[in-house]
Amino acid sequence: MESGLWRRRCLAKTQLTVLTDDARNAEHGLLPAENPLTTAYELDKILGRGSVGFVYRARRRADQREVAVKIRHVPEAAVIQSCQQEFEVLKKLEHPHIIKVIDFVVLEGQAALIFDFCCEGTLRSVLKQSWAAGLPVASLKPLSQKLLDAVNYLHRRRIVHRDIKPENILLQDDLQNLWLADFNTACQLMSGWSLTMTGTLDYAAPEVLQGESPSEKSDIWGLGLSLHFMAVGKLPRKLGHYADLASFAAAVASKEVNLQTQEWQEVPLGYCDIVAQCLRLDKTLRPASMLLLESPWFRDHSLKRAVSETS
Repeated sequence: MESGLWRRRCLAKTQLTVLTDDARNAEHGLLPAENPLTTAYELDKILGRGSVGFVYRARRRADQREVAVKIRHVPEAAVIQSCQQEFEVLKKLEHPHIIKVIDFVVLEGQAALIFDFCCEGTLRSVLKQSWAAGLPVASLKPLSQKLLDAVNYLHRRRIVHRDIKPENILLQDDLQNLWLADFNTACQLMSGWSLTMTGTLDYAAPEVLQGESPSEKSDIWGLGLSLHFMAVGKLPRKLGHYADLASFAAAVASKEVNLQTQEWQEVPLGYCDIVAQCLRLDKTLRPASMLLLESPWFRDHSLKRAVSETS
């Protein structure tokens, strides 16, 4: 059932609208104004749209706390289950670089997750607006370390995110902080469990595209692609550039990512090494997040890349 749901997430263009008692959002409405969500929260501007819902900036009426509300259209029980799963995973987590969940509300045909409001931008949107060729070199170390620390926190608890990508990394416009978000595909591994493929195809690890179960190792692959995007503003390859999924999967499984091109020449060598380790084709060669955090680059400020070293 989950793999079918995953395919629908990738392909569906279902539009969700919500009626709030705020006139600014009245045009987005299908729900009556009197409902548990809008009674407790005043919805404001739309922060983002997805294939199955919207994310709003909002305030909790009780104390004016600023929050983000993710509302998903739920025509089937499996989607409600997915929202409930995200809430159950997130409510156990306490980490400075993982978005904090506050509440979960189920309405007829819709479900809402309420989070602490962190910022409006994602890694993808901030780069698109201000840093098309990649973030400034000075920001790569602190941001990659924070992201790695968040992933390590999950993996120590045997939680696999399964969809680490720039769209799921919230990033402040001033580049001072980030948060890992969107845990609707996350799952806690139990003894004897195997997970089904989910998440976004462009970020799927080679072994996952070949039908293997996702794991911490496939999270490391998604992390590597996100760090690649952070540094140079693009992915090494995209599904849309290939004739079909099979040819894309074959390329991912057989071609090492090239970090020797001109666009990488100003990127610190230590950062490049971390990206390269994350993107090893053989999953057994990808280091655990804890080992990546112990990289000398995070301690040694002298490791800088020179064009002559890689030419």
